Amino acid sequence: MNPDMLTPFGLKIRMPSRREDQLPSLASVLQLVRHHRVVLIRGVDPLSRERLIHYCKGSNPHSDPFLHWDFGPVMELQASADPKNYLFSREAVPFHWDGAFHRVPSILVFNCIAEPATDSGGETLFCDTTRLWNQTPPLLRSSFSKIKLTYRTERLAHYGGEVTVPLVNKHPHDGTPVLRFAEEVKTTLNPVSLNISGVSPREAFETLDYLTTHIYQKDFCLEHQWQRGDLLFADNHALIHGRRAFLQNSPRHIRRVQLL
Repeated sequence: MNPDMLTPFGLKIRMPSRREDQLPSLASVLQLVRHHRVVLIRGVDPLSRERLIHYCKGSNPHSDPFLHWDFGPVMELQASADPKNYLFSREAVPFHWDGAFHRVPSILVFNCIAEPATDSGGETLFCDTTRLWNQTPPLLRSSFSKIKLTYRTERLAHYGGEVTVPLVNKHPHDGTPVLRFAEEVKTTLNPVSLNISGVSPREAFETLDYLTTHIYQKDFCLEHQWQRGDLLFADNHALIHGRRAFLQNSPRHIRRVQLL
């Protein structure tokens, strides 16, 4: 295996063989995720649904480490001709963390079954909120610590409801500060509203302006262009993620599971 650092964070492991049985152990990958936040394994053929589930069970084939939804533990992320949710459209997906309206998983696992066409968009974005917090001016940090965010959305797909969370949280594994921020979703396909409380309207505006600008900056944001077979692990506590819009029709197909 040949590891390389990604920019501005993350680790890429290039596999010497496309064979699935050459993959590193799940335990070793998860240990790397805790340190690097994103671990990309490149050079292996795509896994079937069954093999992805088997790999993500690690050394215990009888375990059930997955977050389950009404469709089960595996989501097939593909653009639909008649989407009920923006996740399955060609629209951009604003930054968010997974499980806000259900149960928050620790690790997101993505497997690229079919890569997008060249220059067709659909890149996945990851923002390291701990890195962003560490570089936020002290005065803004003080405001951040007072803020609570309320999100609301209608249940049209596999999630919905209302949730209120403090903006500043602690990572459950290492105690580092993380930001539970998701952008408002302005779309006809399952929109998500955002309300900020705990500070003055001026501070709320400054916070929103700062976050929606900085989460896309190159010092904090990793842009991933998918290749067939990519197996990517992401820390769902420290990171928020989103997707650039598709610029044209694309065969992009990502398979995803979430580990508790």
